[in-house]
Formats: sequence, structure tokens, C-alpha cells
Amino acid sequence: EQGVDISVFTSEWLITLFSYTFPLSFTFRVWDTLLVKGFSYILQVAVSILRTFECQLLSLTFESIVFFLREIPSRLANDSRLADAVLVGAHKVTWDYDVLEAEARTFVATCVARDVQRAAQVAQINRQSAQRHPTPHTLQQHTHQQPTPQQHATECETAPAMADTHAAAKIVGGDESHERAAASRKMGGGESHELVGGRESQVVDEGES
Repeated sequence: EQGVDISVFTSEWLITLFSYTFPLSFTFRVWDTLLVKGFSYILQVAVSILRTFECQLLSLTFESIVFFLREIPSRLANDSRLADAVLVGAHKVTWDYDVLEAEARTFVATCVARDVQRAAQVAQINRQSAQRHPTPHTLQQHTHQQPTPQQHATECETAPAMADTHAAAKIVGGDESHERAAASRKMGGGESHELVGGRESQVVDEGES
């Protein structure tokens, strides 16, 4: 009801076999029975602890529950009779393994669906944030696309050929311009001779007259 995840206490209880924060006297007694009954006894001890403090846990809020779970090892260290009650209660814990496996599968599926939903929400928030406040990187991607290494290599290979083509075009253009200039000079010279010839003929005609 309060949304407390089991990871709040499983890392310190189950993974470390009650050796991280619990008193050594309690831990040694757990390990003695663990060697006889197997790992299932670790789960029995965890359930017994929750049952022992069930009334207090159900009356607390989320923050208080998290704080209370972290204070349980110190409570057991200060009260040996409470530690004895937890270990005795652990032997009375029984369950149906088929039901536990079904519950575990349901829990895992719920966690996966929740994580997928959260990831989708985070991705949507990031997209909206990028649209409202574009970063220089995103602006560069939209305004200018950097060439790939293959495109850069292709440009380097074709650049000399393009330069030679432009140079040849300039040379051809220069030859054509020279030819045009020479042709215009020749045409201009012929016209001058024709004009001179015309003037001479006019002078001769005037003399004879």
C-alpha cells in the first residue's frame, strides 16, 4: 500500500545472508541452520522478521517504514529475546512453492512493465525538452550534416580531377579567346586596306578629272 520496494532490505538481508548489519550472534545462528536446511531458511528468517514487526510496519508511512527496516538489526542486537523470537518464528514459516513461483513471476512481470512505462515516459520528456530547448548538437544536426568518412575520402579523390577539368576549361577558353582576337585583327586589317584602297581610287579619279 505504501509502495515500499523489497530492494530496500533484500540487499542487506538476503544477499549478504544477514551478515552486513545484523549482530554476529544472530548471524551465526542463522548460518548454522542454513547449512542444515538450505537457502530456503534465509527466506524463512526474512518472513519471520516482517511478521514480528508487522503491527508497527502497517501503521507507518513510506519514509517511516524505510527508516524502521534499517533500524531492525540494532533492535535485535539490543534485545536478545526479540532475536530468539525471530529465529523460533522462522521455523514455523511454511509456504507452497508453486504459489511462491507464481507470485514471483507476477511480480517480475509487474516490475518489467513498470520499468518499460517509466522508460517510455523519460524518452517522451527528453523529446519534448529537446524540441523546446534545442542543444547546439541538435541544431548542428538539423542545419548541417557532417560528411561521413567515406564521403570525405570520395571528395578528396575527386578534387584533383575536378581541378584538372577546371584548368583545361580555362586553357581552352584562353585559346578560343586568342583565336577570336586574331580573327578580329585580320578582319580589321582587311577593312582598313579596303578603306585605303577606296581613298586612293577617289584621289585618282579627282586627278584625272
